[in-house]
Amino acid sequence: MNDVFILLEPFNHMLNVIEAAHRRGYDIVTFHTLPIPDEFPEGHPMRLVSKKCHLSSWVDVDSNLAAVIDACQGRQVVGIYSAAEATLQLDAAIKEHFGLVGNHPEQVRCFLNKQWVRSELQKAGLSKLQYLDEKALRSLQSWDESSAYFLKPVNGAGSASVKRCTSLDDIRAAIKNWDEMNDVHLPILREYMKSGAGIFLEQAAEGELLSAEGVVYDGEYYPIGLTSRTVLERDPAVEMGCSFPYEHPLKDKIFETIGAIHNAIGFLHGVTHAELVVTSEGEIELVELNIRFIGLDALTMVNKACDVNFEDQLVALAVGEQPSMAALAEPKQFISMQYVLAPPNTKTLASFEVPGANLVYQRQMKPDGSELKTTDNQMDHIGCFMVRGDSYEDALANAERTRQQVKCNGQSLNSNPNNRVILR
Repeated sequence: MNDVFILLEPFNHMLNVIEAAHRRGYDIVTFHTLPIPDEFPEGHPMRLVSKKCHLSSWVDVDSNLAAVIDACQGRQVVGIYSAAEATLQLDAAIKEHFGLVGNHPEQVRCFLNKQWVRSELQKAGLSKLQYLDEKALRSLQSWDESSAYFLKPVNGAGSASVKRCTSLDDIRAAIKNWDEMNDVHLPILREYMKSGAGIFLEQAAEGELLSAEGVVYDGEYYPIGLTSRTVLERDPAVEMGCSFPYEHPLKDKIFETIGAIHNAIGFLHGVTHAELVVTSEGEIELVELNIRFIGLDALTMVNKACDVNFEDQLVALAVGEQPSMAALAEPKQFISMQYVLAPPNTKTLASFEVPGANLVYQRQMKPDGSELKTTDNQMDHIGCFMVRGDSYEDALANAERTRQQVKCNGQSLNSNPNNRVILR
């Protein structure tokens, strides 16, 4: 029998990882809580999966580990790949049980706690950002309105329930939003956040937002590249896209700092997506350290920019091998990936169209006929597109031009408030 490769909650770029693992001859076993079809069309990566196992929730790690052990009984498990925060605690437990390379489950529990990470970086002299824990922020009676902070889930994912606050009223509204969680519609995300350690208030880092993608092998950090960030003009907490590779003038300093951050918290093995801010003084502040690959369609963006199948290296890392990073050093083109919101007050998605030249990829993220409960946060994206450029600036110009031409329900988005972005 072939060796087993496990994936937890396969979606988005994980379908590429399934194909890469299959190319190595592994039998693929998946575990999921989200509904999946009984049958997949010809050529779909999920048809390569040997066994699909349903779990009711990701919260009970012990019972889920028992289910994984039972499903893989008598088989040699050689690797596991996960890309959703809700699955990463089980991922660590599986690695420990089967003797796979990875971080200890207790370490992973700490890495997923954003307040713990900030505290450790303060101790190491790698962050100047201040924070208030939940008890302190819920008892606030006054606020210095010259200061901006973000209310964040301690155990969060993406920008879900993250709110920028500059007044006591903002803070109270953000707490109310967290308590009611009306803006988080995905059950896996809602359950993960509510089962975590609550919320905290973290000082905003002012400057340019970008991210460093990289892998850690045997305790050493290896860069994939820098990714710029497109954000919604009226609410910069809502991410609307990114571009890769981004040749920032402080690139070397950024990677040196991110490597030091990994060392400070004791991260030894895996892929990471580090969101950061570069201030006007050239200081670097970590915003979020995500111990997973950059989300949604970003693997396709990296692959198209560098003419690689980087999923092969993600599988290599997952089975304990050192990934090859050489092809990333010489990108063939620049790619801008953009996400789209429906205009305000749109109740139903009837159609999504992306016209224009230089288009290299597009995806509708919600099916026609979808009811749109909200249209103003990061969980509400209806579609994605990517454009290319011979230079970084060329890719951004093509992205801006194409964004204006995108149609929702037959109407061009133009400059409606949900389509006005700060494009970098």
